[in-house]
Amino acid sequence: MANSLFANKALDLLDAEPTQPGEIYQTIGGVAPSAKSPIEKPPPPPEHPAPPERWPKEVKPLVTYEMVRKNPYLQEIALRGNFDYQLHSGSEAQDSGLRRSHLGIALRAFYDLEIEADAAFDSSGDYLGFETLRAKYAFHDKLALSVGKFRPSFSSEYSTDPSLRWFPDLSPLLAQLAPASSLGALLEGQGWKLGYFSGDSDRNIPDIDGRGFLLAGLEHRGWHLDYIHNFDRGRSEAIPLAYRHLFSTGVKVSSGSYDFASEFFLAKGDENTSWGVTLRAARWLVQDAFRLVGRYHYAASDQAGGILSGFGVARPISDVGQPFQYNTFSTADSLHSFYLGVNAHFFEDNLLWGAGLEYRTLSGADASADLDSWNWSTHARLAF
Repeated sequence: MANSLFANKALDLLDAEPTQPGEIYQTIGGVAPSAKSPIEKPPPPPEHPAPPERWPKEVKPLVTYEMVRKNPYLQEIALRGNFDYQLHSGSEAQDSGLRRSHLGIALRAFYDLEIEADAAFDSSGDYLGFETLRAKYAFHDKLALSVGKFRPSFSSEYSTDPSLRWFPDLSPLLAQLAPASSLGALLEGQGWKLGYFSGDSDRNIPDIDGRGFLLAGLEHRGWHLDYIHNFDRGRSEAIPLAYRHLFSTGVKVSSGSYDFASEFFLAKGDENTSWGVTLRAARWLVQDAFRLVGRYHYAASDQAGGILSGFGVARPISDVGQPFQYNTFSTADSLHSFYLGVNAHFFEDNLLWGAGLEYRTLSGADASADLDSWNWSTHARLAF
């Protein structure tokens, strides 16, 4: 009897369909392999979610009205704005006020033409001028031309829209050497850019004044190199302190909740050569909600008093002219700056509250002794 039972099981094994590679069948408890009851493999562990875009250039508009797609003249219209209130308390300046007040509009017309217009206002609501008045045409995904008044895209920190910057204001040396918003044309391709801008710095529409300056840049996988050649030298209103050659290079790296950016600056003039480095780091304490930010900045010059250091809240007019616009400032041979703060994000990047502490030390301040300064800053920003 036992022999016939084993014989029947042997026949069942022969009749069973062959297993496929990777299939495992239960044979415990008298379950025949022909029943094909594969053991369910445990699901693979979830992959680490890809971090969101950490280096966007501007905030997405909150208010967008999409026109009829068949309309050949106007397809989309969006309202834009950026309001930034800051409070600074330090050993050199006690200051508070509206750092930035922008209101504008963005249009998408004729299918490929983008038009942007952003006006700046002071704390009393008085009109200061245009920060941006630009038309951008994309020939295809890898080539676009911008014409009008806008901020030259020099350095990764300065190219980032103010509504997305980690800190209340620019690094000290960058605020000193960054070109003003001016009239020009910029051709951008995949990993390169080439542009020409006027040397004038009018609050509204600059003139084609002087010989202007040339902007060129390369970018590849987080690395960038930007160069400006100022043809006007000391006669330029858009580039301060008679700098003739300006260089910026650096890298940006992201991993999980960590972000890091480094940048080196060199500005060379006929009488003054300045250089510096900025290291920026950030970590999400709570994803997309609370972010720890830190910055180290060093700047030096071969000329006595060749470095400018502003204290307090920069004036709103700095967005329509030269970036360095402070009521209180000091000159120095070199400086070190350390900043550590926390940013709270609400509704992604549209509403932000930030607070931080900065220690700044200047060597040869105002052609005299060294200067040590502690500065506490708080800022609230609404962008749409």
